[in-house]
Amino acid sequence: MMYRNLMMLTVLVIGLLVVTGCAGGVADQAQEFDEEQVATNDEVEGTGTEFEEESADEHDCDLEHDQLPFEWSGQVSFAADTYTLEFKESDDPSMCVLFMLEEGDLERSEVYAHHIWEAEMEPVEAGEHFEALIDYGYDLQLNAGETTFTFEIAEAGEYLLFAEHMPEEFDLKIYDAEGKEVFPEHEKVYEGHDHD
Repeated sequence: MMYRNLMMLTVLVIGLLVVTGCAGGVADQAQEFDEEQVATNDEVEGTGTEFEEESADEHDCDLEHDQLPFEWSGQVSFAADTYTLEFKESDDPSMCVLFMLEEGDLERSEVYAHHIWEAEMEPVEAGEHFEALIDYGYDLQLNAGETTFTFEIAEAGEYLLFAEHMPEEFDLKIYDAEGKEVFPEHEKVYEGHDHD
């Protein structure tokens, strides 16, 4: 009887030691996991600023944004439809235009437009039809006399149009598919522009 009690006591003590040892191991693993998790979180928080967008005057580039390549911008509300650009007689053989969705920050849009402008503009021959893609520029070739282009807007919205020259120089007009004139709003003239 005493031998049996002694055996049971031994088994109980061994069981307690095993359970205590396992619990300690689990606690150690939990503590190691917490320390690794904190380190990982610190690393993520430390790099968070890398994903923040730079402001218009903080970004690093070789362009001088006080010398913009366009003279004019205006906001136009376009439906998904076909439109007409009508140029009257002018001494200029071409005019570059850029279409951009309006996002509420004109200064940032101007900087972005400048970068798009420096990319190669797609040439469009006088009288051709083209699709006005968002954030895309076109080099419209003009006749000596009147020139008309038709263009397609695929996505309706408030657009910013940037133009190389003042629209008044060409008596430039925009018409919708029904022939009604579309008037730009919030027009802005850029001084110190650089056509180079």
